[in-house]
Amino acid sequence: MKLPPPKMREKIWGDFTNDTVWIDSGAYSFSRLKDVYGIKSTDTVLDLACGCGRVTGYFEGFLSHYYGIDSNQAMITWCANNYPSFEFIWADVKNWYTPNGKYGDYEYTFPLLNSCINFGFAFSLFTHLLELGARRYLKEIYRILKPGGRFMLSVFILDDCTTSNIKAGTSKYNFPYDNTGNCKYCHRNNPEETVGYTLIGLQDMIHGAGLKIDKTYRGTWSENASDNQDEIVLVK
Repeated sequence: MKLPPPKMREKIWGDFTNDTVWIDSGAYSFSRLKDVYGIKSTDTVLDLACGCGRVTGYFEGFLSHYYGIDSNQAMITWCANNYPSFEFIWADVKNWYTPNGKYGDYEYTFPLLNSCINFGFAFSLFTHLLELGARRYLKEIYRILKPGGRFMLSVFILDDCTTSNIKAGTSKYNFPYDNTGNCKYCHRNNPEETVGYTLIGLQDMIHGAGLKIDKTYRGTWSENASDNQDEIVLVK
């Protein structure tokens, strides 16, 4: 397994400076993608917000067609240099991680052809997108997916159960600030740091983009203050 520099990994999450944490996290995500969500070796795959390749290395020798997109140019360069058989794309997007980006997420177009992806995934991206950006990305996901193609995204879902847990004090996040009614966030001075969506609002955005919800796996973030996010599989 190729290890990015610790300072690069730290920009994603502080604990990722630990080699074992980085390696185990990537292996766990890859196993879910393959064993739970059913990525096949013949798929053309999009890793949206790929960072510096937390999962990428596990696809070597398994996939022939892989695209990684991220807004951090240094991370994209590192991935391109270390995984030359895959294709990496720098998204010049302004967000929490890259405040000097050219484009807002609400206006960004993925540089991919229509209907070219069998399976895509975005770990911990929609947990940093406010509603305008999330709606735009969902529409782009619809555009680049092949008919019947699937996309897995992780998110914080706000419903009766998670709201009850938040009130009970068991949750790691509490989302006290309102972006749009559908979208809420944790930090007043940095809304994109931790974002959650009401279940009804999320369903509205997904269906509005032309996508359907195939499966939902609930995380434990609101039950025991873990970082285990909810995961949703969408289908075109």
